[in-house]
Amino acid sequence: RQQEMSLSQPEFYPLAPAIRARCSTQWDDAVLCKSIHGDNPAMCIAYQNDVLACSRETLKSCEPCKAEYGQAVACYTKNNMDVDKCRAAQAKLNACLAKNAKPESK
Repeated sequence: RQQEMSLSQPEFYPLAPAIRARCSTQWDDAVLCKSIHGDNPAMCIAYQNDVLACSRETLKSCEPCKAEYGQAVACYTKNNMDVDKCRAAQAKLNACLAKNAKPESK
């Protein structure tokens, strides 16, 4: 049974704050759907796919921060998702993302 919407995977985890900020509407819809249809996850697949699609777009927008992102993913992977052990790598990634953030085109 899948509890979290794939943001708990090492490749998305370092970007979770950026993904939540950029994909908040999709995220909220998916969480709401889950709270309503928790006993029937199939009802929420479309919402989860929207979150993942938005997450992938966010991933693409992080191209300038590839090195920092790679280090953060490697850290989370090596340390079994231990946030405390990866604070430095996450901070470097966050700083890079903030510096290179492009506003979402609407």
